[in-house]
Amino acid sequence: MGYNTNLKGQILYNGIIVPEGDLTSQLYLDFIDYLKAGGSVDPLDDKLEEIEEKKRIIREEYSYRISNINGMKEAMERFAMDGTPIPQSIIDEREILKTQYRSIVNSL
Repeated sequence: MGYNTNLKGQILYNGIIVPEGDLTSQLYLDFIDYLKAGGSVDPLDDKLEEIEEKKRIIREEYSYRISNINGMKEAMERFAMDGTPIPQSIIDEREILKTQYRSIVNSL
């Protein structure tokens, strides 16, 4: 298998992350020797990892969208402080965004 890079830019050796810059790590020192000997690092061709990274990005986007629903912050504060129910319009909008999120993720 050898050395590869994942989508996060981390270097992997047979699936194990190489602790870059850690001069106490034998795995890192072996990697440096490998490079000095002319070895190369190829991108990991892992479709599953690509899908998981896309899911992570989509999850962050929809989390942001849900957090920024008009009135959400205030409604959450009132709910936390005195138990005031969250308005149905906010719940409905959140459900629409959650449905969109699930649809996009399921299509990957």
